[in-house]
Amino acid sequence: RVSKAIETVALTDYADKKPSALSGGQRQRVALARSIASEAKICLMDEPLSNLDAQLRTSMRSVIRRLQRQLGLTVVYVTHDQVEAMTMADRIVVLNDHHVQQVGTPAEIYKHPNNVFVGRFLGSPQMNILDAHLDAEQTLHLADSIKLPKQHIVTFSSTFKVGVRPEDLTLTRTKTPNACITNIEYLGNQSVCHLELTNGSNITVLLPEEGAHIDWHLNDKVSVSLTGRYHIFDQNDCAIKG
Repeated sequence: RVSKAIETVALTDYADKKPSALSGGQRQRVALARSIASEAKICLMDEPLSNLDAQLRTSMRSVIRRLQRQLGLTVVYVTHDQVEAMTMADRIVVLNDHHVQQVGTPAEIYKHPNNVFVGRFLGSPQMNILDAHLDAEQTLHLADSIKLPKQHIVTFSSTFKVGVRPEDLTLTRTKTPNACITNIEYLGNQSVCHLELTNGSNITVLLPEEGAHIDWHLNDKVSVSLTGRYHIFDQNDCAIKG
């Protein structure tokens, strides 16, 4: 079991070394190997991949997930990395300031966050959180710039917050722009576009491959519009279900 565990965490060449002779990342893999070799039915892992390089971290996520299934382990996995939580968990418990914010599957929490903290914690780039209001005609306006369809039942007219994920927005060229491009991060199959709305608020739009190849430039005047869903939060940052 020990030999197999050492091989699993890619430490075969260091099997005769003491932990003091290993790097921080290698010591974390030793701890993983000990957990694997013990074949315990419940295992607590506290940020076990934090000192590993990006490539090894990605591969070790798959290794831990596969081992968990093969050995029938119950793993309580503590992490500040939302990618690890989303890709590895059957269920996520989101904690903030010692309090449970939400419990659910990755899909449930991503699609239906209980509050602003949860909405911003899961997802990369982060969810946009902007002020919104209803006008006299009961039209919902986001940051005084973007009109939103009323997918929620809202029975008040005060200012509140709206969360929109970057992938639920799009950019177009119109004669009445409502934003200016301040930065573009080209990622190959997609681009992350940072903009400043006409009221000074900042917003992020995630453009898919077909949108990433459009000839956008810094300081271009564009129109930001909603193509997906949005989330309404009250004055206490709690989600309004509707």
